Amino acid sequence: MQTYIIKNPETAAKNLFSRMGILLFFLLLPCAAAAELSDWLYVKSGVTVVNPDIWRGIDLPLNHSPAILPALEAELPSVGLAAQVEGNFALIGRGSEEDRVEMTDQVKGRLWGDYFLFNDKSLEVMAGITLYRNLYWSIERYGSATLEPFVQLRLPTVFLKPAFEIYVDLTPAQTGSYWLFEVQHPFNLWKQDYTFSAVYAHAVGFMKAGGYDFFRNISSYPQYALLDFAPTTLSVRFETSFMTGGHFVLAPFTEIVVNVSPYVNRNQIEWVLGLSYYFENSQTHLPKQLIY
Repeated sequence: MQTYIIKNPETAAKNLFSRMGILLFFLLLPCAAAAELSDWLYVKSGVTVVNPDIWRGIDLPLNHSPAILPALEAELPSVGLAAQVEGNFALIGRGSEEDRVEMTDQVKGRLWGDYFLFNDKSLEVMAGITLYRNLYWSIERYGSATLEPFVQLRLPTVFLKPAFEIYVDLTPAQTGSYWLFEVQHPFNLWKQDYTFSAVYAHAVGFMKAGGYDFFRNISSYPQYALLDFAPTTLSVRFETSFMTGGHFVLAPFTEIVVNVSPYVNRNQIEWVLGLSYYFENSQTHLPKQLIY
């Protein structure tokens, strides 16, 4: 039987505040220096609060807790390269023996390139790698870190700007991939700009257990694809943004996530509310962020 070490609420709160203090550094430092670098370096830093914390169709802390996501991003638009660091910390149930949300604290690091293949910019290609690191477990523990290379293809000149994005899990004994298809459309309502997007996403082979040979099992048990760790989802999202002075932006969003996997025991529909507040030193940056 697995034994967990549960922190008491006071210790859990201190750990959260210490981590948030470090990650708040991501917000303040760029504000002080990055404005002078805007000719060649794009910097974006801020925090997002989301409720509940749904990631790839999963209630990440397992108790529908809101979460705070501090992030720092830097881009070199002239050469099409970018890097990002983002944290994810649940806010309710820290130190609780029942919820144990500290077990889902994680930091995500990402490197990628963004390029157009044709002179008319009709095809955009993004490729890179993402490292997920769970902060609760030591690095020696299996599953505490996950490495995923990814590719996104987008048709930016076509109506709805369709995009296909795929991640491949390189963790031993977790062979699988996570792919999604997205369309998006900007619109104006009452003199305010909004963006609508819709995403269909599906995981293949993300059973978190050792010894699976996915391609062998899928031929013998077709239902295996419907029993993945991450469910198949269809989601729609609306977002907008407001300048709040200088280089600061307030960006509210809402998302409805529908779980369409018949064999996964999760809520059928999730309604997500979120608010981002961030600093960016320039409007000149790579044209499209990754979907996930």
